[in-house]
Amino acid sequence: MLFSAHLWSRGRMLALCLALLGGLALAGWWQAQQSAGGFNYARLYQEAQGGGYWQSSAASADEPIDGISAEDWAAYLGPASPSYLRDFAQMQKYGRKSSICFSALLFGPLYFFYRKAWKPAFAFLAVDLLLNLPALLELLVLSESAFAPAISSSSLLFLAQLASIASFAVMVLSGMFAKYLYRRSAAGRIRRIEAEFPEKAQREAVLRAQGGVSWAAVVGVCTLMMVAGAVFSLFLGPNVDAIVGLVI
Repeated sequence: MLFSAHLWSRGRMLALCLALLGGLALAGWWQAQQSAGGFNYARLYQEAQGGGYWQSSAASADEPIDGISAEDWAAYLGPASPSYLRDFAQMQKYGRKSSICFSALLFGPLYFFYRKAWKPAFAFLAVDLLLNLPALLELLVLSESAFAPAISSSSLLFLAQLASIASFAVMVLSGMFAKYLYRRSAAGRIRRIEAEFPEKAQREAVLRAQGGVSWAAVVGVCTLMMVAGAVFSLFLGPNVDAIVGLVI
């Protein structure tokens, strides 16, 4: 119940969040064009005809990012490295921290667990669980549980509304800054590996082993959330029909 309610809550806010992020991306792109001397239609046409934009992006992706070579980045990031290196290079070039990541927008903390960015993964998971607390308390009250808190329905509703607004804000921030947080987490781990393994072949082997993705972490977190939901259901009261009425 806890896991399904969490995904349902994220799904309801996804459409609005996509529209907002699209507007923010357009504003950021326009600001970058203005800082580069204004938008030049002739230059855009010439680059499109000759593939200049993609050649420029590929060239910048081969440059060191955060003082780390493209080879070490590629070894750590895995098969998705071309896309990430392109984004990281553009972020470094223009000094930006925001870059839309739809995977983080949709899946939240699971994206960070998948990419092995452990600190932001656990931080966003803790925030998500905390923001779901008012809804869980409301379920206890609706089911007439003996463990229901002595809080009025109006107060619980107010807390749930605040949590919903905060969840939307966290969702937006996650989608906007996920790549920056992943880049910072990955850069820290790569530097530690570079310092410990100066020999190239050995370093690349360690980077590939400690980098990449982890489906095991995703499955583990999902399993723990489902177990937590099952345990929470044991504390519900006899009036389960009231909860079913909210879902249907």
